[in-house]
Amino acid sequence: MSTLPITVTSVLDWLADHALASTASTTLTVKRNRIEYSGATEPLERSKIIFHGDGNTVILEDGAHLRDTTLQLHGNNSVVYICASPWPVYLNANIFHDSVLFVGKNCSFNGKLQLSLSERKHIIIGSDCIFSYGISIRTSDPHLIYSADSSQRTNPSKSVVVGDHVWIAEDVRLLKGSAIGSGSLVGVRSVVTKPMPSNMAIVGTPGRPVGKPTFWKRPSVHAYSPQDTHNSMTADGREFIYDCSARPRALLDTLDRLESLSSSGQRLEWCKNTASSNDKNRFALAEGAAQAGRAAQAGNSTREEAAHTRSQTERRASSELSSARSGAPHHKRRWPKLWARGRTI
Repeated sequence: MSTLPITVTSVLDWLADHALASTASTTLTVKRNRIEYSGATEPLERSKIIFHGDGNTVILEDGAHLRDTTLQLHGNNSVVYICASPWPVYLNANIFHDSVLFVGKNCSFNGKLQLSLSERKHIIIGSDCIFSYGISIRTSDPHLIYSADSSQRTNPSKSVVVGDHVWIAEDVRLLKGSAIGSGSLVGVRSVVTKPMPSNMAIVGTPGRPVGKPTFWKRPSVHAYSPQDTHNSMTADGREFIYDCSARPRALLDTLDRLESLSSSGQRLEWCKNTASSNDKNRFALAEGAAQAGRAAQAGNSTREEAAHTRSQTERRASSELSSARSGAPHHKRRWPKLWARGRTI
C-alpha cells in the first residue's frame, strides 16, 4: 500500500507537469497504478481519482467525461471502466481490492450516484441507463452478521448488476445481490435486494415486479405540449423489449463469467469485451430465471437458514418431549411463566 494517497485531478495538467503531450491514446502511470484515456479533451471536470493502493487500472473511453466525481481506489488490483456518453458521469465511488466498476455507454445521471464496492465484488452498469437523485448501490452490508446457533456468517457480499436501458428513480437503494434485467425501471424509494426480471416495473421495500411486462423511453414529458402528449400515447417498443427465450439468465451468466476470473488483467479484458459487445440481450433476465437466481445467490445464507430452522425444530421437539414426560398439559408446556402465575390461556 502507498504511504500517502496519490490524487489525479486533471489528466492534461498531469501530462503538462511531466512534459508529456496528449495523444489519441494515453496511459498515465501513477506510482503502480495507471489511467488510460483516449482523446485530446480533458476527461476530468472538478473530479479526482485517488489511489491508495497498487495495481489499479482506470479506463476512460474517448467521450467519457467525469464531472464532480470522486473515484477512491482504496485497495489493489481493481478495474474501473467508464464508457463514452454525451452526458457527464456524476458519481462518488469507494472501491476496495479486486473489484470491477463498469459503466456502459450513454448513461445519464441527474444526481451523484453513490457506489461502494467491497470484498472483491463488482458493480456492473449497462448502456443507456438513467439515474435520478439520491441513489446508492453497494455490494456489502458492510459489517459482519452471524447465526447465533451456528456462529457462521450469514451476510456474504455479492455483486450488483444494472442491465441495459434501465431507469432508476429517486432515492432507490440497490443492495448486495440485486440485479435489474434490461428494460426495467425501479420506482421511487424502492429497495432492491434480489435479481429482478427484464421489462418490468420494480417497486417497494423489498423491491418486487408489479403489473405486466412494460418498456420505457428516454424523452422527458416536463415541457410537453398538448400535441406532444397526444403523440406520446402509443409507441413502438420493439427496440426496448428484451428477448429472454434463448438465454433466460443471460445477465446472471455474464456475472458468473466475471466472478470466475482471478486476475485484474482478465477482468480488464472482460470489461473491454463487454464495452464492445453488440449483444442486445446480454443482460436480459426472465422471471423464472430471476427466481432461480435469487435461490442461487442465497448460497450460504440459505444453508444457514435451513440449519437454523432444523436447530429450532430440534429444540422444540426436545422441549415438548421433556414436557410430555412431566405430564403437564400442552398449554402449561408452551407458556410456563403464565401458568406459574395461575393465569388461564
